[in-house]
Amino acid sequence: MTLPCEQVIARAAAFIDRELDETTAAAVAEHVGKCPNCAQEVQQQRQMKLLVQQHARRVTAPASLRARLQQALADYPARYGFGEQLRQLFRWQPVPALATLAVLLLLPGLLVYFTMRAPSAAEAGRFQAIDASLEGEIICIDCVMLDELQLAHGHDASHRFGLRTAEGRILTIVAFEKGNELMQQAAVWHKHRVLVHGRLLPERSCVQVRDFSML
Repeated sequence: MTLPCEQVIARAAAFIDRELDETTAAAVAEHVGKCPNCAQEVQQQRQMKLLVQQHARRVTAPASLRARLQQALADYPARYGFGEQLRQLFRWQPVPALATLAVLLLLPGLLVYFTMRAPSAAEAGRFQAIDASLEGEIICIDCVMLDELQLAHGHDASHRFGLRTAEGRILTIVAFEKGNELMQQAAVWHKHRVLVHGRLLPERSCVQVRDFSML
């Protein structure tokens, strides 16, 4: 750690009083050992401190003053309890005091509310399933996405099939029971209109098929 002269001079008093951390003190000492100007400044400040200690008049506070201060500190909580402190706060700073009082009044209720309320479905990691009957056409989701990206492509066996509703929403078909059966026929029913009965998960954009028929 290397310090320039101005930083050494700024830290001279703290260096003399041993108030610097070890790393900074070592850097100051190293600089002072190499720089005559900074060494002279540190020496002058050290001599001034010594002269003050030797010649400055020392004044000792009377024992009665110490006793009064200790008694005043001991009496402070009793004389200026929470109620008195709150009144003083309202007297001198009404707006912050009102805000503080509002927080104190509302805090217990908020704690009870957040402690006792049941978590929402999203917070619990669950989503609400809705029984629904959906009309739409069987599509290849990957082909639709590739078309929107304007990429040349052909249909691949690994592509996913889904349902495009009359509103234009694309839903993934859950691969379970009737959903598997529908996807097995999807290659034949591609772009055919179907009526699907099942459970819709709007947040996941997917549908669990319970029954279906071609229109």
